[in-house]
Amino acid sequence: MFHAVDDVEQTEQLVGNVFRPHSLNVHSSENSLRAEMDHAALTHLSLSRLQYKTAVKITSEPFSEFLLVMMPLIGSAQIRYGYQQTNCTPTRPSIIGTNNDLSMLWSEDCQQLILRIDLQFLNLTSKLS
Repeated sequence: MFHAVDDVEQTEQLVGNVFRPHSLNVHSSENSLRAEMDHAALTHLSLSRLQYKTAVKITSEPFSEFLLVMMPLIGSAQIRYGYQQTNCTPTRPSIIGTNNDLSMLWSEDCQQLILRIDLQFLNLTSKLS
């Protein structure tokens, strides 16, 4: 989808088109943004590989129409939604679906596979069984 993008606003827009509008802030003075994203989508599912190559803070308003399964390949992310907080690592993926504000702090080496599942799809599959 894109490789080596160093503009924060452009990256926000490109990633926001896949997931939802959000705020992206570089959280490191040592490394600059060099975002990369690969993306494949089906009707109700998508799989993305995303990395920023610097520490970033991502904030989003609540979302209720999809779930995210976040699976770091390397690095980690601290994730806070509502009163819950978790650390997402290669040995501890996270499932996020929230009606609360979301805040994530990705380490500079964080590279994640992110599966987005539309809740409509989960409702359809439960009706089929």
